[in-house]
Amino acid sequence: DTSLLNQAAGLADAVTGAIDAIDALSSLPSFGNPAAPLSGAIDGVVAATSGLGDVASRTNELFG
Repeated sequence: DTSLLNQAAGLADAVTGAIDAIDALSSLPSFGNPAAPLSGAIDGVVAATSGLGDVASRTNELFG
């Protein structure tokens, strides 16, 4: 019967679509803490600017 074959084909397409949807969900990126990979990046900035307070106070002493 042709209608039975069409129904079976429709079911197969639905199952294939569901499997594709599940596969797509498994490839979503992780939305964890985005700051974690950047935590060490600020250390260089802190090290480079840590002496600016001394420079500012000495400049203030020099120029009053």
